[in-house]
Amino acid sequence: MSGHVSIARNQGWVLLSAFFGMGATLVLTIIVGRNAPLETLGLFGLVGALFSLARDITDLGSSAVATRDAARSLGHESEILGQLLAWRLSLSAFLACACLGLALQRDDGIESGLLTLTALAILLAFNNGFFAVFQLRQLQHIPAIINMGANGVALVAVILILLTGAPLLLTVLVIVLREMVIVLANRMTALRHLKTRPAIGAALRTIRQWGLSTVSIYALAALCWHILLNSGTFIVELKLGEDDLGAYMAAFRLATPLFGIGWLLTAPLMAVFALASQLDGDAYERQTQTALGLALGTGALLATIGVHVSPSIILIIYGQGLGDMASMVAAGSLRWFMLAFAGTMVLAVVAPAMLAQGAERRLALLSLCSMSIAVVIAVIVAGHGGVTLVAATIALFMSVSAGVAVFLMGRWRAGPLLLSLCPALVAGLGLALLPDTSPALVQLGCGTAAAIAGLTVLWLRPGLAEYRREQNHLATLARGGIDV
Repeated sequence: MSGHVSIARNQGWVLLSAFFGMGATLVLTIIVGRNAPLETLGLFGLVGALFSLARDITDLGSSAVATRDAARSLGHESEILGQLLAWRLSLSAFLACACLGLALQRDDGIESGLLTLTALAILLAFNNGFFAVFQLRQLQHIPAIINMGANGVALVAVILILLTGAPLLLTVLVIVLREMVIVLANRMTALRHLKTRPAIGAALRTIRQWGLSTVSIYALAALCWHILLNSGTFIVELKLGEDDLGAYMAAFRLATPLFGIGWLLTAPLMAVFALASQLDGDAYERQTQTALGLALGTGALLATIGVHVSPSIILIIYGQGLGDMASMVAAGSLRWFMLAFAGTMVLAVVAPAMLAQGAERRLALLSLCSMSIAVVIAVIVAGHGGVTLVAATIALFMSVSAGVAVFLMGRWRAGPLLLSLCPALVAGLGLALLPDTSPALVQLGCGTAAAIAGLTVLWLRPGLAEYRREQNHLATLARGGIDV
């Protein structure tokens, strides 16, 4: 049996890695946004969106399904992991071909070459399935260190490009190489923790059986939500001009890392939810309801602050590089993306909780309906209302999806959930008192202080210590069973 597991420590590593990656992305975006034309910023954002979409689609919740199955079927980790990698390989190959098609449509040879290299990196992305190895063992510090190291090297490389006067299109190459390094390093490290190497080739022969089971249903739910979040990039590119795409991506590039925070934080909880639902219904309810309250409170707090400080963020990051009109569009879009972020925080808890219940069919139907309606509306408003309405459509349907998903999960209690919104309410009232003429740095500073205070209140809420102790006990049981 392995030693005591601390979920909080693993989540701390995940957060540290996420914030470091967001910081690196922020600096890269500032460099490109302030020094490159909108066309280059558009390609930079497009490649980033492609990688984000590829990571999401090649996962599609399959890692959560594999983690649940491995936690419930001790001793079959290698077989389940082989099926997971085979599933992801088929999706990676499809997406790589689609990216290659985008590359062939480009008239510029350099841009075409960069997108071709992006396609190769997307093909290798199936190896991200090895993250399940760290997830099952609660070893999130390993991929976190790899991620921070790769982002640090990429940041230094881009700064050197800027200082030497090299073409800023090379920043896209740096991003592509960074993705390759992260994927391959995680693969090599994960293999050292496995007793038996996963047989991907053998799993490919049975992928149809595995793919048509729970994973394909849960995958549909994940796919639809990820398409919904990323659809605006392609709708704006097809319906509007390159300048509009640049303004849209200026906001979306800042919001993209936020969309994944909730899913990263709940990654260690999949095994906990799965065991709790199997062994103790009361423990399952305590774990899911407390996690939901934390997610709702955090999402609402940061979204409220983000709505107030979005114009200041755009001004501080991009300066006058976007122009007045593009800055207004980017600020308006970022406000809506913050609302979408709140929706993703809630869904990141509800989705694995419902998966543990075996209720993935309801999730799939909900996400399919939300995505289908939202994309149609976004296409219409793109032609008549512009970029900001596209972002608004995406945000509203993500929020509606989250609310309906909470209702479908059942066994939720309105009182604690409403109480978790108090920090957001206080922060919103406080920031509303700031004069509109306050300097951008002052508004951002006040927003940061409100975020720290609100998160502290959420973290110190009554009952959280007992929640953590029970959570750690379940995680220790899961890890011990796998390592035996």
